[in-house]
Amino acid sequence: MVPARLLPVLAALSLAAGCSRAPAPKADAHSESEYDLVGAMASLQRWTDKLGRAGAAENWPLADFYLHEMEEAAEELAEAGVVYHDQPVSQLTGVMLKPAVESLEEAVKAQDAALFRTRHTVLVQTCNACHTATGYGFIRITPPDLSINPWNQNFSPADTR
Repeated sequence: MVPARLLPVLAALSLAAGCSRAPAPKADAHSESEYDLVGAMASLQRWTDKLGRAGAAENWPLADFYLHEMEEAAEELAEAGVVYHDQPVSQLTGVMLKPAVESLEEAVKAQDAALFRTRHTVLVQTCNACHTATGYGFIRITPPDLSINPWNQNFSPADTR
């Protein structure tokens, strides 16, 4: 059952995503010890950062690669049936995160930097909205700070000459 404080968020996001209602959690939902939620969230955070950096550099093949990885991670979490501290994490992932990730596909395929920035910002805001709705608002994701690069990786497009 979805906590009452999440109903307005789910309703608004369901409408925005074109859903008639949020999917019900699986009956065989994972307990907190059976699913590596912290690891899954760390992967999603890493993909969000690297996707943002690749898009900012207009390295569209790399952005597409990270978008695909993020979609797979979100899909896996959405299907895992995770309920964490009575919060329907998998359900919220399907209703909130997956549409935000999917909205980036258009920007990456079109190689549209302005649309990408807008949609990536929405992705980050969606992560934070979910954290707030589940009582974890102290976890705040930010867009990548492009003035620093914590990865031992060059995000600029490769010279294919």
